[in-house]
Amino acid sequence: MIAFGADRCRDLAFATAQEWLETDGLGGYASGTVSGAHTRRYHGHLTAALAPPVRRHLFLSKLEEYLHLPGGPVDLSTNLYRGAVHPRGFERLIRFALEPFPTWTYAVGSLRLRKRLFLVHGSPTVVLLYDLQGAEEPVPLEVRPLLAFRDAHHLTHENPYLNREVRVGPGRLAFAPYAGLPALHCFHEAEDFAAEGLWYRQ
Repeated sequence: MIAFGADRCRDLAFATAQEWLETDGLGGYASGTVSGAHTRRYHGHLTAALAPPVRRHLFLSKLEEYLHLPGGPVDLSTNLYRGAVHPRGFERLIRFALEPFPTWTYAVGSLRLRKRLFLVHGSPTVVLLYDLQGAEEPVPLEVRPLLAFRDAHHLTHENPYLNREVRVGPGRLAFAPYAGLPALHCFHEAEDFAAEGLWYRQ
């Protein structure tokens, strides 16, 4: 089993140089770095093959994650921008392991949040599981999906063609920002949802 402790996970250069890869058996995959920062256009939580095993498109880039504590929200994500790192969630990362799937453990005070990611074999489906330990009362976890909907080999930029509508149903969301591409369906156990379409710029 491959595993890194806090000293390695909190070394941004090291943790960003270590990459992981999960595949779905159809030509699709998820990939990224130990730190959570994306350093390649191929990094993302769900890249699906539209004509298996080819025509790969990145649909879900990642989830931005926040724990809402009495003192305010705590960022757990890490993003690299030109001349800046924001947020700096890697500083709270105390363990990464392939168990056998990518598993991150974050420390926030006495709390421990574990995140696991895996792909469903034979299906363009990614599953993310979160469990919190050490909390005496419920602690809200906010996740914000960063969508890509682009060819895996190309980048995309802000454009006027994006359809910001989100279809909401019991325990599920559906995003279809561009005509001609399949919708992304998200199943969740959240108590609340707020639609807010923003562009993330490099």
